Amino acid sequence: MSNSSGDAGVGFLLMLATIGSWLASGYLAWNWVEPDNFVGAFLFLFAWAFFGYVIDIVIGAVLTFIFGMFK
Repeated sequence: MSNSSGDAGVGFLLMLATIGSWLASGYLAWNWVEPDNFVGAFLFLFAWAFFGYVIDIVIGAVLTFIFGMFK
């Protein structure tokens, strides 16, 4: 018999980590680029997507490693 409630907790934690990583990467990109015109806004969106992707991949790998140790 499987423990589906444990898997739901892992999924919820991964979802919270993903939302948090995108918010944190947006804050990081905003402070790094500090857009004040159209080109700056475009650069901000590119930096936000790049930082969000990288942070999301790193957090996913770390959580996969941690939860893999407990299975």
